Amino acid sequence: TNNSRKKDNYLESVTVLQIVESKIYRLIEIITENNFKIRCSPTHLFWICGKGWGCVDSKSRNLSETPSSIEHEFVHELKAGELLLSVAGKKYRISTINVLAKPKGIAVCALIVSKNDCFFANDLLVKHAMS
Repeated sequence: TNNSRKKDNYLESVTVLQIVESKIYRLIEIITENNFKIRCSPTHLFWICGKGWGCVDSKSRNLSETPSSIEHEFVHELKAGELLLSVAGKKYRISTINVLAKPKGIAVCALIVSKNDCFFANDLLVKHAMS
């Protein structure tokens, strides 16, 4: 029925429970075909339409996960041409991914949110890197 569909497809506010700060030495800059620019850590997870979770440094991400973990998911390599999912259900195609060296390091933050580890940030579906 229509009522059950509405229940399955909704957004709700979540509470930020914790902000975890760390320092990285490589910053990733993702530019979409509509010139939307995102800067994040190499292991920041984005939803890749038709594939699942992905990040630029998927090799490190997959090695850091324990295969015996019930929640272990394979992480795909995020690359130009991939489609990212927006909060409105639109798909943004990645045109360019740049790696920016930060020899002195740069502080980045991971958000730990209530209810689950997925949320929309800057209009894109992401998953915090602490899971």
